[in-house]
Amino acid sequence: MPKKKIIQPAVTATVQERPIENVPIGEVVFTNYDDFCRYAINHRAVPTLYDGLKDSYRRLLWSAILAYKEGTLSPAVDLVSAVARWHPHSTDGLDGTMSLFVHSGVFIGEGTFGSVNIADGEKEPCAALRYLHISLSPVYNKLLRDLIKEVPQVESPGGAVEPTYIPLPLPLSCCLKADVMGLTALKTTIPSFTPKSLYQAYIHDDPNLLEVNSNVNIDRANSELHKIWNTGKGKITYYFKATPCKGPDGRSEGVMFEGDTWKFTPNWNNEKYKKLLEDGKIFQMDLTDINGPKVFIGKVPDARGITVDDVVNLAKEIYYTTIPYEIYVTSDESAKPIPLKIWVDIVYKNYINLLLQVNKKKIARCEFLIKVQEMIPTFGSYILSNPTASKEQIKKDLKINDEMLTELLGKTLSTILKNPENSAKLNNLKKELKELKQFDPIKETEEVINQM
Repeated sequence: MPKKKIIQPAVTATVQERPIENVPIGEVVFTNYDDFCRYAINHRAVPTLYDGLKDSYRRLLWSAILAYKEGTLSPAVDLVSAVARWHPHSTDGLDGTMSLFVHSGVFIGEGTFGSVNIADGEKEPCAALRYLHISLSPVYNKLLRDLIKEVPQVESPGGAVEPTYIPLPLPLSCCLKADVMGLTALKTTIPSFTPKSLYQAYIHDDPNLLEVNSNVNIDRANSELHKIWNTGKGKITYYFKATPCKGPDGRSEGVMFEGDTWKFTPNWNNEKYKKLLEDGKIFQMDLTDINGPKVFIGKVPDARGITVDDVVNLAKEIYYTTIPYEIYVTSDESAKPIPLKIWVDIVYKNYINLLLQVNKKKIARCEFLIKVQEMIPTFGSYILSNPTASKEQIKKDLKINDEMLTELLGKTLSTILKNPENSAKLNNLKKELKELKQFDPIKETEEVINQM
């Protein structure tokens, strides 16, 4: 007989009614927009105080730190995809950050990582991630390898733990090839300089020592480096190197532009320039070569109504630009303006303190290992005389603690009995201890900054 179909009785869900609240629409909009703005500012747009990194930047760098193997490059797609473990948003935009890190020396890589054509300002994106391989650079590994363990970790929005900041000697946003901008809810634009010049400006408290971290120049007379240094707000005027010279044909005269396009591209939309180009009075040639981007603007031979001086003056309108800066950082869920000098001071001193903290631990560990090494002969003799002694008996008779006993028991009998080798190890440990006690964190930091 066919089985009878069993019909389950309908289940009626009990819905707990909630009282309807009358809230003005303006209050609802303000509350939600305020929450959005706070999140966008503190976790998307503005770098963090102690490392100068946006959350997405930090998570990409953290992914590279975890994957680092000396002499090995990882598939870029793996490192970028791994960011999703901590990052609650899409990772689609991280290819640009990855390229910036490669060009700035934070990462090393193989493949095409994008560029901007100086002749027309057109961007050439990096290759698809599946074709690229990257790694944390050896210099940044040296900066971070011991200190990252000292940084507090928290649970990320993705669930996996992550460091609250990356321990760097200088704010990284100030050391990249391109200016870092935050344009969501709060506008901030952060200038970038060479790490070495930023460090020298800090040590000497002199912003005139700042050098731009790309192949363009600063027009210091028309810039406000002191205001940026002391208030966090000001403007900087940049210009490409431009040299009056003869053209490739040997007849024409004009101006050769040289520089890169991380800060800006020449203003080829200048109306006067476009008109002269259309009228056939000037011409442009892209002469970019292995030494970098180059563009020649020349006067057409025998062209009337224009001189070489006119071309030179016109060039000044094209290859100059002024960028306003206003530095904000986020800390404790709030964003605040900060002078560049103060920001560098906080990050640098935090880094020095971490170095001292790590060195103190290394000294304690080295002193402990010396005591262990000195105890080996006594321990060896005792074990040979008392092969059945319990751990408690060994600790009592030799007056040692659990940590030292564990270290001694981890050594083989042959190691314990090799007196010449033990003496050599003891001497090496004493030499290491002497070096650790002479450690100069300021000198160490300066040496690494000069390699960044």
